[in-house]
Amino acid sequence: MEAVPYVFAHDKFREVVYTEAGDARRRIFHGRALQVLERAGASAAVLAYHALASGSADLAFRWSMVAGDEAMTVFAVRDAIGHYEQAHHLAGEHQMDVSATSLHHLYSQLGRAYEIRNDAKAAQATYQTMLETARLMHDAEMECVALNRQA
Repeated sequence: MEAVPYVFAHDKFREVVYTEAGDARRRIFHGRALQVLERAGASAAVLAYHALASGSADLAFRWSMVAGDEAMTVFAVRDAIGHYEQAHHLAGEHQMDVSATSLHHLYSQLGRAYEIRNDAKAAQATYQTMLETARLMHDAEMECVALNRQA
């Protein structure tokens, strides 16, 4: 019988421990991983994943926005849309108190990503949401940008 390499056995053990841990313990694991990875300078996408898995909606929103921006800089539009949509979902689902500046950025970037992907319908829907949000927040600048993008 062949011996199982240590690395494989160690990885398998880690997988079993993670699988057997309860939700609360897994959130703690992800929270700790997030702290270590932030200090190590991990990508925003990885940080967003761990923030979401740790249950920190605020951090997941923040890192999802940064991950979307990072993806846009390298024209990874599909990835950017996924990150921006995740941020949008988090803000709505958790009724987060997101600043007008952050929402303005989110809707502008998400709409632009849809435009690049040639999805005019999704871009228009995003700009309509931006317009409605701007009016609710009485944000004239965001309202003006939303109207211009819809034109």
